[in-house]
Amino acid sequence: MGLSEEQVARQALAIRLKQQLSELSREIKKWQGRVETSRTQGRPELADAAAERVEALSTEGRRLWAQLNELTVADRFLRLEVDLELQELKKQMQLDDTPAAEYEEIDEELEKLKKARSSDEPDAPA
Repeated sequence: MGLSEEQVARQALAIRLKQQLSELSREIKKWQGRVETSRTQGRPELADAAAERVEALSTEGRRLWAQLNELTVADRFLRLEVDLELQELKKQMQLDDTPAAEYEEIDEELEKLKKARSSDEPDAPA
């Protein structure tokens, strides 16, 4: 089964968030080095300014982590719902004396349900 456009967009957003977090991590390390260098050189005003920059970058990192977590949790719940509905359909098939031709119809209904679920999801957070 292929991914819907929305699922592809959500995955792309998750990748972009991870890249931003990686870049942010490098930037934080750079500014933490500046804090230490400024302190060892006896420049408290520069150390304080660099520490403020580290805090601002850290705040941005926490925001990005929260956004990524929200995105991945929403995807997990959607997959779980679809999996549960699939299990329920399989149970029904085992209990019923359904002819083989109807199994194809059930599979088609399941695919429609999956597509409907993915199109009903709210847009990914920006």
